[in-house]
Amino acid sequence: QRLLCYLSATGDLVDNHDIMHFVVRGTEGVDNVDQDHQAWLDQQKALAAMQQSELDLRPAEAVQRDYARALAAHTASLKALSASVDKLQQQMEFQLASIQAGGGLAPP
Repeated sequence: QRLLCYLSATGDLVDNHDIMHFVVRGTEGVDNVDQDHQAWLDQQKALAAMQQSELDLRPAEAVQRDYARALAAHTASLKALSASVDKLQQQMEFQLASIQAGGGLAPP
């Protein structure tokens, strides 16, 4: 079975605080891997744009001053952001507790 693996990373990959994200996709039945990859990238961009556009008022909504859908989209977005921040806070607290329990960082 053929697989494609994509890697994206933040930072300079020097310290231990970088985030790496792997995407592994099967290429079974794919004739042109480059075209398949470009189609996948285009699909990901379209999905991100669609998710962002849900936060905007549509012309008919703006004319009628109907903000219910946009408010619901903003509320859902804020809830997701809040959940992400809570998860990040828990991870940081866990890491800090681990460092404190270990007596700090070892000297180089």
